[in-house]
Amino acid sequence: MGYFSLSSSLAMALAPAVALYLLNVSNFRNVAILAGGLGIFALILSFSMKHSIFSKEYSSSQCTHCFTFIQSYLNFSSEIFV
Repeated sequence: MGYFSLSSSLAMALAPAVALYLLNVSNFRNVAILAGGLGIFALILSFSMKHSIFSKEYSSSQCTHCFTFIQSYLNFSSEIFV
C-alpha cells in the first residue's frame, strides 16, 4: 500500500469524526471558514509541486501527445457527469 492510498484511506476514516467534534465544540460557520481556509492553503501548496510533464526531458511532440490525452480525458469525464 502506497502513501497516496494510505493518506486517502486515513482521510476518509478520520474526517467525519473530526468534523463532528468540531461541530460540537464550535458552530457551523467556524467549521466552514476552516474548511475554506484549508482548501485555499491546499491550492497554494499545489503550486509548489513539480510536474514531470513540464520537465525538460520531454520533447515537444511528447508534451503535445500528453496534452491531447489529458484534453480528451477531461472531455470524456465531463460528458459522463453532465
